[in-house]
Amino acid sequence: MKRLWILAISLTFACALSVSAQSGPGGAPPAGAPAAGGPGGPGGGSGGGVPGNETVDDQLKSLTTQLDLSESQQASARAILEEKQKLILGVRDKYPVAKPGSPPSQEGIAAMTKAMTTVHNKMLGILNDEQKKKFDAIDVISPGPGK
Repeated sequence: MKRLWILAISLTFACALSVSAQSGPGGAPPAGAPAAGGPGGPGGGSGGGVPGNETVDDQLKSLTTQLDLSESQQASARAILEEKQKLILGVRDKYPVAKPGSPPSQEGIAAMTKAMTTVHNKMLGILNDEQKKKFDAIDVISPGPGK
């Protein structure tokens, strides 16, 4: 279970780095690249099937469908997903990977774990019991039992 947890965190960290690598100086896309949020762009569309590259809107739509979120839950979930995005980018900026293909540092993994656990717990706070069960089943970053 611990290996799965580390793998999930590493994938999230790598996806955040992938989005950053596609950006030019200051986070702007390189000349000629699609705008952020557009299909194929950083954080846009389906991200080419790479988990973690969905926009906040994509993530919210998916959660709304899977969990049958009310309008007030959707508003809360949007704020949590926006916070998630900021936390992930903050960890990525604080613990950059030295070169492509190199693994994230243990400190980076710990920081990403803490950030994702915070987001997971906030999401649980807006859900009813039935939705919590569904969310735990679909959320690959769930802390799991005993954490």
